[in-house]
Amino acid sequence: MVVVLSASAIAYFRVFSYKVSFDNGDLLTFSIYVSLLSFGPIVALISTKLSDTFRKLLAAIPAYVLVASQIIRLGGYSYWEAYKDGEIPFNLGLSIAGLDVFLALCTPFLAYALYKNYGWATRATLAWAFLGIFDVLNAAVQMSMGFFGIGGMNSASINLPLSNLIELYQVGIGIIIHVLLINRFITNKTLQ
Repeated sequence: MVVVLSASAIAYFRVFSYKVSFDNGDLLTFSIYVSLLSFGPIVALISTKLSDTFRKLLAAIPAYVLVASQIIRLGGYSYWEAYKDGEIPFNLGLSIAGLDVFLALCTPFLAYALYKNYGWATRATLAWAFLGIFDVLNAAVQMSMGFFGIGGMNSASINLPLSNLIELYQVGIGIIIHVLLINRFITNKTLQ
């Protein structure tokens, strides 16, 4: 309960955040942001390929712990707050915040089901992991559309709470966790 309340407060009050605006063609800011988000997944990918120790460490982490760690996705609620404050368009606020909050609210149930070894838990977690990847792709496409001024979105008016510790953790580590779970369940053929 403390984790849920803390994550909600962090999202609502945008702790650690400062705002960044993208202007059409502002390649430097866009590149820095994409690099920061990509750093964690790239390091994890390289480490997984090159280090047996890292692979063993990842394999030792139970799936329910990986799922439970994604409660931090409640931080995505800050996009809804940004929409309500008039900082981002409705489609960004609803789709990004909605998917993040939905995925976060599923985590306690899925983690418990995995811990108890319920028969449906693996399939539900696999679907949840694919939805998490879709959430990241959705955000990436919408952010890119805004950056390039596609679809009537004026990227100069999109003032997002992007560069904050929560977002960097949530997206970078989230990608790693979702891909790891998908890979683990499919490779180990643990689907019943």
